[in-house]
Amino acid sequence: MSEGFKPRGLIRTLILLSLYRGKRHGYGIMEDVERITGKKPSAGEVYPFLQRLEKEGYVRVERDRTGRRKLYELTDAGRILVEDTIERMSGIIEAIVESKLTVCANCGVKIYEGGVEVEVEGRKLVFCCEYCAANYLAKRGIVEAVLRPRGAGRRHDREEHRPRA
Repeated sequence: MSEGFKPRGLIRTLILLSLYRGKRHGYGIMEDVERITGKKPSAGEVYPFLQRLEKEGYVRVERDRTGRRKLYELTDAGRILVEDTIERMSGIIEAIVESKLTVCANCGVKIYEGGVEVEVEGRKLVFCCEYCAANYLAKRGIVEAVLRPRGAGRRHDREEHRPRA
């Protein structure tokens, strides 16, 4: 096996993640990638990479019961490769998600999507829910404000949110 083998590119990473879920035939891998990206990769993207993974010892190949299709499965070294790849990518993914987060002006929870927007004294404030917005406004004696949903927000009971002391 080559030391420092690292998959390059999104398609190759998604191929590895597909295999991490279990044995797959090439077409099944292509379907998994399509489900995530919205575009089916070409056989020229998938099969040469699978052959390289096999040659490097990251994948073992067997025939299905009919003998017509090859089934690909990660070896222990392949599982380690995927886990290392996930570890390397987690920082990138975290940075992307973090850049999309907004903080609730009342409770400080991070909001990925949804929530409530309120304009107060010319400033746009974002809250995770209508209860936080109402609590924030009440604490400041603001009686009139227009709450606008920011999309599909999460709903929860009032008991979940207690005003911060």
